[in-house]
Amino acid sequence: ITTVGICLGILTFTGQLMAQNVVSVQEDSPTFSKDVAPIFYAKCVRCHRPGEVAPMSLITFRDVRPWARSIQEKVTTREMPPWHANRQYGTFRNDLSLTQPQIDTIVSWAMSGAHEGNPADLPQRTALPDGWQIGIPDIVFEMPVDYHVPATGTVEYQHFEVPTNFTEDRWMQAGEARAGDRAHVHHIVMYIRDPEARSRPKVLSVKPIFPSGHQPTPPIRPRSSEAGTRSRPSGGDAMLVNWAVGEDAPIHAPGTAKLIPAGSTLIFQVHYTTDGEPGIDRSKFGLIFADE
Repeated sequence: ITTVGICLGILTFTGQLMAQNVVSVQEDSPTFSKDVAPIFYAKCVRCHRPGEVAPMSLITFRDVRPWARSIQEKVTTREMPPWHANRQYGTFRNDLSLTQPQIDTIVSWAMSGAHEGNPADLPQRTALPDGWQIGIPDIVFEMPVDYHVPATGTVEYQHFEVPTNFTEDRWMQAGEARAGDRAHVHHIVMYIRDPEARSRPKVLSVKPIFPSGHQPTPPIRPRSSEAGTRSRPSGGDAMLVNWAVGEDAPIHAPGTAKLIPAGSTLIFQVHYTTDGEPGIDRSKFGLIFADE
């Protein structure tokens, strides 16, 4: 009896030590609420939230927990957040890439059990506008017709002209192209066609260069069900805004803006990809005018 009692006492004492050790490990490990959520709110939720282009939301612990190991893999390989500038050159104000300490925090959190922690530790999330990254636009333009994306095959670059009807020069402080059919729109480039042949700085009038395999070809004529004018951008057209998955909309610093001359025409250049299902797209472009 005495021996049994001693053994039970040893087991109880050992169990208490083990429990204390587990608690200690959990307390020392990163948690979603305190350590991971601030990183996601700063670098991820602009795209990873309802209504935006990313495939899942990363706002709440319930949203994030099923993806913990996948997130660990993507941040370790730096596939996410998408940022392709060469790290050896310069710093950028819109850099969404993670620092190594941030990556280490996320990896440690995932490998230690991906715990929620105390919900009271959640930081205040910056309010983001629904539907637009730049905020509510001053004016919105959209493609003049619906484009019917086929289920299969390669779709040539499509071009849609939209007159601005501006009676005076305007300056764009921020601009954003929004894909109407996100399943099939690969990217959008917005050009300005100036009605006058004026001298423009080369930085605004350089002919676009496309990656290998993405060189635009002469546009397909609209089908009978698609009214509207289409023409390719020329070397004199100025690129205004471009959008692709993971790219944030340009919001220019105070004192800087892009000129949209009176009478200009907007050109939507849209690249569609097929995925086995047909689609219908009518993409939009919103802009905010500079105050001065």
